[in-house]
Amino acid sequence: MSLAFAQAGYIVSGIDIAPTAIAWARENAAAASVKATFVEGSVLTLRAFADAAFDIALDGRCLHCLIGRDRAQFLQSAHRVLNPGGVLTICSMCNDVPDTTHFRETFDPVSRCTIQDGIATRYIGDSNAILQEIMAAGFRLVSVTLVPPRHETDLADLIVIATKLS
Repeated sequence: MSLAFAQAGYIVSGIDIAPTAIAWARENAAAASVKATFVEGSVLTLRAFADAAFDIALDGRCLHCLIGRDRAQFLQSAHRVLNPGGVLTICSMCNDVPDTTHFRETFDPVSRCTIQDGIATRYIGDSNAILQEIMAAGFRLVSVTLVPPRHETDLADLIVIATKLS
């Protein structure tokens, strides 16, 4: 997504906790001859970015990888780095899990998380609960799209566009 926005003329900054992902993003930007800044850091704090630094924040399918209180911390940090009226977009897995061996073995319906080796790895929440989280963090919902599973082993996606309230 970052490269497409940079190619369209936007000033782009990206963040990832994985050094390999940052190196890969920088290599792809150089190969595409676009200018973009990529920093290693945590989406939970977004410390690399100043308050009100952005007009738009894009969640690159990260929210469902955040568990428990980390989700609210990310949303609060996204709120902090956006200008008043700034736009937050989110795409997150949600709702029912497929009846597959993988999910029967890993999905905990109480926490709504997949668990691997005792560690929660993905949160597959109810779409309405996710919308409540976003609004509780100080955002107004502008557009909500629920994309149904494309096949029986797929998950639904929740696509949200929200604006920062003052």
